[in-house]
Amino acid sequence: MKTNSSPYFFFNLIFQVMITMKVALIPEAGVLITNLIFKNGHTPLQMYEMSPEKARQKDTSEEEVIDKDSSLYKLNGYLVQEGNKYVGNEVPSGIKGRLTLADHIIQEAEAVIVLGRRPKNYRQMYDRLNDTILLYGGVGTGNFPKFLLYLLRKKKIPRLEMAYPTNRDELIGIFERTNTFLQNLEEYPKDYVSNDDNLTTDAIPYKEKISIEEFRKIVNKYPPSNG
Repeated sequence: MKTNSSPYFFFNLIFQVMITMKVALIPEAGVLITNLIFKNGHTPLQMYEMSPEKARQKDTSEEEVIDKDSSLYKLNGYLVQEGNKYVGNEVPSGIKGRLTLADHIIQEAEAVIVLGRRPKNYRQMYDRLNDTILLYGGVGTGNFPKFLLYLLRKKKIPRLEMAYPTNRDELIGIFERTNTFLQNLEEYPKDYVSNDDNLTTDAIPYKEKISIEEFRKIVNKYPPSNG
């Protein structure tokens, strides 16, 4: 039997046996985070699959922009109802449809990265387009990520949850924390969770609510003026 002693052969063999994990991203398709997942040797799970190789092979002058290999175009028969098993009948059909597209994400995810929702009084660091491309892709409906996060939290898989960055330093921190998480992913226990920002299922930092008595004290301390 003939063996291949080429150094390239051994390099490719080592690369193939490296542990690569399937990583879910919420919200999905943020370009920079997705790129970090690829660069660290893992596979991002997306509703609309598009690898860097596919993107490079895409002819920019081609009018056909639809990716026929994506999950969206493989649904038929009962597959279109896969999302129904995750929620009750009262949940809107739009969320059920997106859960159907995300069924493979829920089933196959081996790790999760969560980026929190944008704060209400957020002051944009970049223009709207750049904010969307850098951090988020198309979210679809605001409630869908909540359902997806809830379902993925129920799985015993490593999870990184980070609040939405509001300045340059926090944005750099997002990338550093993401890289650290991805580079050490194989070493984490299955129930590992990094949630230093204390995100809730709504993907916003938790704020402790004050009691009724405390609220009354505040109101009484600052009574309305008669003027």
